[in-house]
Amino acid sequence: MHATRSLTLLMALAVAVSGCTPRRGSSHEVATDLHNYTAELQKWEPKEKTIFQAIDDVEDSQYVDDEFVLRTLKGALPTVAEHIREVAGYRPSTAELGSLHEHYKKGWEDLRGALDAMIAAESKKDYVSLAKGKAQMVAARNTLLKAFAGMDALMEENDEALKNLHKS
Repeated sequence: MHATRSLTLLMALAVAVSGCTPRRGSSHEVATDLHNYTAELQKWEPKEKTIFQAIDDVEDSQYVDDEFVLRTLKGALPTVAEHIREVAGYRPSTAELGSLHEHYKKGWEDLRGALDAMIAAESKKDYVSLAKGKAQMVAARNTLLKAFAGMDALMEENDEALKNLHKS
């Protein structure tokens, strides 16, 4: 009796988990998912540009004015937080895009962590910790670049299906 209950529980858990995990899609499904995701990326682009502009402004300043660095990075935090919420709220429907989206989301979360570390270091005028935060930021940006490279590869792989989708 106990084994039957365990088996039933295990099967119910498997069904529940499979419902949460995007399944591998056909090329048409992947193309549709990519099309929808591209539309989301376009909506997110203004926020991303604002965030990266703040980071670029700080980097261009060469971190010589502590108040400017703090003001600029702190000023970007609400936009970063809003962007992460939007990204976290999006659910691709295919496994192919789902894993790329998770990678993309992780890049933004890592970038937020790097900005927090940089702000904390700058507040204490701890330039060793600031350098570590800057290294975290570079790593986060690289995570985002890898996600975009993966997206490009998936689009290329599904180029024909995307073209057919746009024709219909």
